[in-house]
This record gives sequence, C-alpha cells and structure tokens, in this order.
Amino acid sequence: EDERLMFRTLLKVNRVGAKMALGILSAMSTNDFRRCVELEDTMTMSKIPGVGRKTAERLIIEMRDRIDASAPGGGKAAPLTVEASARNEAVDALVALGYKPKEVNNLIAKLDIEAKSAEDIIRLALRQAAH
Repeated sequence: EDERLMFRTLLKVNRVGAKMALGILSAMSTNDFRRCVELEDTMTMSKIPGVGRKTAERLIIEMRDRIDASAPGGGKAAPLTVEASARNEAVDALVALGYKPKEVNNLIAKLDIEAKSAEDIIRLALRQAAH
C-alpha cells in the first residue's frame, strides 16, 4: 500500500513517468526515498539508474511538500548497505549537532567514506568543516 501511494505521488512529479517511478521504488524502499528527500540527499538518489543529478534535485524539490513524515515508516529507513548505514548514522549525528542537512550532505560528498565507520565519517566531516 505504501509503495502504491509513493508510486502515484512520484507520477505527479514533472518529467517522472511510470518507468522512472518503478526504477526509483525498486532501487530503494519508500522509507529510504523519504529519507533522501528529507535530507536533500541528491548524491544517493542520483545513483539510481535513470536518475541524474538534475532529476534528483527536481524530485527533492517537488516531493518535499508531498511526502508526509508521519506516513507509514515515519521516515526511518532500513539501510541499503553497511556503508549507507554508517553514512546515514553520521548524517543524523551531524544534524543533531546543529548542521543543516544540505550542509552535511555537501561535507560528506567531499569525503572518501568507503568502508568507514560512522564515527570515522563524523570525525572527517568535522575536520572538513573546520577548514
């Protein structure tokens, strides 16, 4: 039911058809998608086949008002991979420290976070922010 609702909502986005909406929902769960929109995470979204940087930005802008954080799942997402889990944990911690989600995503995008723990990612991001 949640996926059907998200599919119909995605179809309302400019230049998103059934093929792209299915591609998005098969690449990530509805909760992961909500999380990407909420955190303005264009980097993760643009990794979906058929979704480039500009499309990811448009999806975030247009879906921001349409996605209800209180929808099923409440925005808490099961991680796609261990790396995504550590990244999400680091993003949550940095946002809790007072950084804006977009600022955090920009910081982390500049870092090599492959095979790093959440603590290492946070440390690197804070070091990057200090410079």
